[in-house]
Amino acid sequence: MRSLISTTIKKPFFDRYGDDIFYGLLIFPIFGSAIAAMAGYFRRGNRIRRLRLLQRLLDLTQKANHAPSLEALDKLQVDVDQLVIAIIHQTEQEEYDAGMQTSFGLALDQVRFAISSRRAVLIGHGGAEAKPGPQAAAAGGRSMRLETTE
Repeated sequence: MRSLISTTIKKPFFDRYGDDIFYGLLIFPIFGSAIAAMAGYFRRGNRIRRLRLLQRLLDLTQKANHAPSLEALDKLQVDVDQLVIAIIHQTEQEEYDAGMQTSFGLALDQVRFAISSRRAVLIGHGGAEAKPGPQAAAAGGRSMRLETTE
């Protein structure tokens, strides 16, 4: 018993715990990297969700440019209003940077302009079905798809 006590007392700190410290310093960064990877994975999901909302706004812009009647435009306006509510709720849960806020603002302005322009065309034709105007044809020729890299 006496020899056991004398050997533990005489060993310096790093001789007793050096291996544990060494292996701990090797293992703990692995846990940190795993936590950082998980955080990045969940952050990516939020980005994709935001881009889907933005893509829905751009799709509504194209639909508004080709809407056949005033009733269809009214339905699109309801869809835009629901998207605005969804964007506001998502903004409450997450913090958007200035670039994302600007993108949503531009997309909302574009879809509202498309609805009002198409409404003016349809009212000018007496509310009957009308062909899309030159603005709608020009917008329809461009691709309004967002590219996501996953």
